[in-house]
Amino acid sequence: MNLSGIFYSQLGMFVTQSVFHSLIAAIIIRRSLRIWSVEGPLSRQRYLNILMAVPIISYPLYQVLDPVRGTASFRINALFDSHRWLMMEAFGIVPVYALFGAMLIFFTGIFAVQELIPIIRHLRTSGSNDNDLKEISLSRYFKADAENTGTRGIILYTFDDDEPCI
Repeated sequence: MNLSGIFYSQLGMFVTQSVFHSLIAAIIIRRSLRIWSVEGPLSRQRYLNILMAVPIISYPLYQVLDPVRGTASFRINALFDSHRWLMMEAFGIVPVYALFGAMLIFFTGIFAVQELIPIIRHLRTSGSNDNDLKEISLSRYFKADAENTGTRGIILYTFDDDEPCI
């Protein structure tokens, strides 16, 4: 299967449509936030979370609503067919699907380097050591309270970690 054939598979169509839907949603949401003068960070974040949900939900939803959507006859009559856009040549030299594939690989690599590798490294080095978890009993500090209520006292668990957490 060549590179252009990847975008004709179900997974390829899902990725392509998700990227295009997220770009359109980003433009609409950014413009809407500016027009409506939404300034609160919580309100802005709620709208920007749509950018994560729309691409994931839209393609399967469209396929359920109209199963003919993936066929060639539907794409012939479609106004914005992603396959036609991907088959165009940029600058008369390189097909757009090659640039699109390179862009996907590039941004996936950036994501892996910035986000996944530090998470995996942290998980591998931290592990679940028993030395990291310490039990502190405050009953010796509040001995009178513990004796009056008949309990052991207050038990707190602390993690021996260099990074602050909430």
